[in-house]
Amino acid sequence: IRRAAKGRLASGVIQQRYFYHILVPSLRGATHCNDRIRASERRWLLKRGWTLQELMIALAIIGALVVVAVPIGKSVKRKSGQSSCLSVLRGLGVALEGYLIDHQGRYPDIAMGRSTKGGNQEVIEIALLDYAGSKTAFRCPADHKHFDKSGSSYFWNETQSGLRYSQLGFLGIDRDSIPLIYDKEAFHGEKNGTNFLYADQSVNQKVDFNVDSK
Repeated sequence: IRRAAKGRLASGVIQQRYFYHILVPSLRGATHCNDRIRASERRWLLKRGWTLQELMIALAIIGALVVVAVPIGKSVKRKSGQSSCLSVLRGLGVALEGYLIDHQGRYPDIAMGRSTKGGNQEVIEIALLDYAGSKTAFRCPADHKHFDKSGSSYFWNETQSGLRYSQLGFLGIDRDSIPLIYDKEAFHGEKNGTNFLYADQSVNQKVDFNVDSK
């Protein structure tokens, strides 16, 4: 009995020593390790976050990009509208050719333009309507005023009305460079903002009045 009691006592002492000297330090070590992991995670999150200085720099960069992008966007839009207008003028050039074929090579005897859609005045949007196909063929995409009011975004050079090609003359410039149809105003900007259809059927946004060398 004494031996059994001593055995149980010794076993209890061993278990108690194991608990205090091995198991408890292990648990404390594990807890300390977890704390270090959490602290490391917090430091990582703080490091990855935006500081006030970084945020201000990012906003400054975005602001600079906007300042650069807005003028570029406007320029691209303006050039796109001008290109579309040139296409409209090319279409009117084709319509004018059809008119010349049906009228023995004579240009229409019409006025420069009209201020409103009313009245019986003969103008380009009436004379070439059957050849252009539709009323919208006389509209420049960049015009938000004249077409709605008068029915056309373009003027006709009335100094050439009723003439044949061989009879064309304007300020002594080369016949092919005589402007026949052009924008009612500078729809596409102050510099080179007006498009022209010339007698040789070319279209351009630059003034191309070549002087006749003859």
